[in-house]
Amino acid sequence: MRLSNAVFVARSLLFAESALAEYRSCSLLGPDISIPRYLSSSTVFQDALVSLKKAISDAISSGVTSYGDVDANATSFSLDIFSIHEDDALFTYHYNAPGPADSTDGVREVDSNGIYRLGSISKLLTVYTFLTTVGDVSFNEPITKYVPELVAYAADRLHGLGFTSDALLLASLPPGVPAPIFSPVPRNITDAECPNNNAIPYKRAGVLGSINFQHPSFAPYWGPAYSNMAYVLLRYALEEMTNQSFPSLFASKVTGPLQLKDTYYSNAPLSQGVVPHNDSAAQYTDDLMDAAPAGGFYSSTKDMRPIGKAILSSTLLSPAQTRRWMKPQTFAANDAMLVGRPWEIYKAPLPEKSVWMYTKGGDIGLYSAQIVLLPDYGIGFNFLGAGDKPNALNAVVTDIVAAITVPASEQAAKEEAARVYAGTYMRPGSNDTFVLTVDASPGLLISRFLINGTDVVAGFGAQGDQIRMFPSGLQSRSG
Repeated sequence: MRLSNAVFVARSLLFAESALAEYRSCSLLGPDISIPRYLSSSTVFQDALVSLKKAISDAISSGVTSYGDVDANATSFSLDIFSIHEDDALFTYHYNAPGPADSTDGVREVDSNGIYRLGSISKLLTVYTFLTTVGDVSFNEPITKYVPELVAYAADRLHGLGFTSDALLLASLPPGVPAPIFSPVPRNITDAECPNNNAIPYKRAGVLGSINFQHPSFAPYWGPAYSNMAYVLLRYALEEMTNQSFPSLFASKVTGPLQLKDTYYSNAPLSQGVVPHNDSAAQYTDDLMDAAPAGGFYSSTKDMRPIGKAILSSTLLSPAQTRRWMKPQTFAANDAMLVGRPWEIYKAPLPEKSVWMYTKGGDIGLYSAQIVLLPDYGIGFNFLGAGDKPNALNAVVTDIVAAITVPASEQAAKEEAARVYAGTYMRPGSNDTFVLTVDASPGLLISRFLINGTDVVAGFGAQGDQIRMFPSGLQSRSG
């Protein structure tokens, strides 16, 4: 006896699917069973973490993996895996590479407090700051409304192309905004308009002036292309909307509410930094100034964990806005990738079902970073690396993590669903019976459903006698 009212279970907990042709699962996009809550006590998941630790250690010692070769002697890194339902990390791994150990600056040993540069993960945090401040309504407004210096450029360079360069386009790696790379250098360029090491001038007047020397790459909405300039313009638009500086908004809307101590817009303390060789070689203290939203932020794995959990849990945004944000905006030339704002969305290594990983990578100087979120399982992980070859190690380690933890999360979710939902539900004083089971297919299988002696499964006319139930994301106020 599991519940007194089988009909209540069917109506309020899950969504039923009836197969009207020869049975083949047509599950809805999204989690097909409840997000696992107890991964730290799941045997299958903990066994996977043991395998993960060995796989990473083997990759470091041998330098050879099925995902590519790596030179771990050249790069130190920190890895952190987390769940929205667990306060502590599910798994951490820190590696001190012998190569960069001669550093004259920063920390001697990497740990969860070590600060790395984030590179283009800054773009993700810029959009997050935008959303927490003004929401996504303004994403459909012309950028020229808030950065009027672009009006003349739009009229001159994009006449007849339907140019609006709205904020939505900017947040989705737009092709319409040019990259300010000058070759050869224009004769009439001013000092303020000369680009910095990130190919962007330091201050607003120079940034906006430099655009006039450039031609657009493609027409707006032609297709996705990488852009640093777009996020500088997004910063200027937000400052105009709020009459506040972007650094102050980042502090008041993100780092403050999440109580982040190791996350910086710029000028992170050198003493806490993971600095390969020395500051000059690593470019740790290079200040990107106005271009910081494109790639200048800093953080630690200890801080990146609450950032990932806050995004997945809708801590700073409404659930509806989070769902809108964590959706693809366009396709990419790579069939296995979609583009979001500014998510880099990849199919998870789980062939039997459609699960997507929402990621953002970043590289700057001797740093490479990656954040990966899996909404279907309420988990994520962060990789922060620093050294001579951080990008290669980033790619290999994150591939190893995904290959091992995603299938384990799926299995752990099924085992937990079996404990919580599977069983026979009956209503006292009647022969109403409702039987739920968990099998290898998506969702929960209704293996038996009788109301007043009538076989409901047969009544659905489902060939293969298969009715399955899926989460709807809805819950009544009473629980």
